[in-house]
Amino acid sequence: MSKARHHLTILEKNRLRVRRRERPELTQEQLREWAHAQFGKWVARSTVGQIVSAPEEVCANPEAKRFQSGRYPEMEQELFAFIQNRP
Repeated sequence: MSKARHHLTILEKNRLRVRRRERPELTQEQLREWAHAQFGKWVARSTVGQIVSAPEEVCANPEAKRFQSGRYPEMEQELFAFIQNRP
């Protein structure tokens, strides 16, 4: 039975990295199952390995699926902050 896979947000990836640091004895498969229980998304075991071995990502929008720097990162951060703070 095939399970649909989904992309984790940057926030979810960082939570997975924290879980790995807190519980280094967990296998990639156990982390994969934990991610499914926490986020309701299946990711490949190899993807879990890539995520936990990469450094923590910092992004203005933690709900983004991936970090993508634009041509004008300062302006984009200001625009994102403006949109988040509007009434």
